[in-house]
Amino acid sequence: RSSDLSPSKVNEVRFGYNRFDEGFFPEDSEFDPRSIGLNTGVTNERDFGLPQIRIRGGIANIGATLSVPRARIDSNFHVIDNFSWKLTRHDVKFGYEFRRTTVDQFFDAGYRGRLDFGSLADFLSGTLSGGRSARGDSNRFTFQNSHAGYLQDTFRWSPELTLNLGLRWDYFGVIEERNNLLSNLSPEVGLVQVGSGGLERLYDRDWNNFSPRLGLAWDVSGQSKTVVRAGWGLFYDAFSQDFFAGQLPFNTFNPG
Repeated sequence: RSSDLSPSKVNEVRFGYNRFDEGFFPEDSEFDPRSIGLNTGVTNERDFGLPQIRIRGGIANIGATLSVPRARIDSNFHVIDNFSWKLTRHDVKFGYEFRRTTVDQFFDAGYRGRLDFGSLADFLSGTLSGGRSARGDSNRFTFQNSHAGYLQDTFRWSPELTLNLGLRWDYFGVIEERNNLLSNLSPEVGLVQVGSGGLERLYDRDWNNFSPRLGLAWDVSGQSKTVVRAGWGLFYDAFSQDFFAGQLPFNTFNPG
């Protein structure tokens, strides 16, 4: 939404919302292995299905991959307020940006379990050579609130030369979890719970993300036949929330 304050001043407010919903579930997710006498210890119905069965000797695996089931819903709220002011030789624009990103997910990697057999004969006789199984609550609702301010000036130095000068500041809020289900590993004391309510943060705040921008457009002959353009900018980005709640491929999260 834009509003004209005067012929040379315009204020613009924009709001955006984006939602991403994705899930991966094996085709046998409604099958309870206990119905055939195979008790894998799974009690949550979303983890039903055969465990992965591996048999040495060139036989294909039975059961789904260990990386399922998993699902996530990402939501992004975005608000921008821009103010543009046109002067004789300057076009000034400044504003503020707010972004809130949430990830509601679970990742039950290995919860269905894996059974290893050294040979087909071992499989037929029920002789295990190994296996694995994961347990815990992998549900996490992480969120991040980020703020930014910016100022830009398009300066017409001469009819042939235009300069673009700008500065942006970003603060990417520290990632948190709704129920404080994140932790840091301290060599001195072990796992340390992090979050709100006086708990330690997942990592230190960073207030120093200043991003200068510089650009130019030069009409070499002054007749708009040859124009040289150049630009430079410094950019920052936020941590991916998957670093702390995605399990794979980063060894940073243990369900609890």
